[in-house]
Amino acid sequence: MMKRLCLMICVAALMGASPAFAASKQKKVTADTNFLMLPPLTASVGGPYRFSGIMNIEIGLVIKDEDLREYAEQIAPRLRAAHNQALTRFSMSYYRPGTVPDVETLARNLQRATDEALGKEGAELLMGSVIVN
Repeated sequence: MMKRLCLMICVAALMGASPAFAASKQKKVTADTNFLMLPPLTASVGGPYRFSGIMNIEIGLVIKDEDLREYAEQIAPRLRAAHNQALTRFSMSYYRPGTVPDVETLARNLQRATDEALGKEGAELLMGSVIVN
């Protein structure tokens, strides 16, 4: 039993250190060079006097201006913070638990947060999914 555990740990460590596995993690989601995929966002959903669930969304940005796209990649943590703040504000203020989320309002809030973080317009926000548990 102990040998199997040690073997599994060694294999997992080698897989993480292998250049082939590292290269596969860098794989792009799409061939479009204008698309910038962002990590999924999560926020708590508030009900009356308690938390009643979690909202998950997947988003990406289409930025045709190369300089703006490079700048967006550099400030990715700032973009993520702005998006998290907008999602949290939406999930705690605009969304009522047990209803379908208003994705138009959510997209408008996230687009505004994107434009404010970048300092100008030029990035189009795309939403892949909105899931509420």
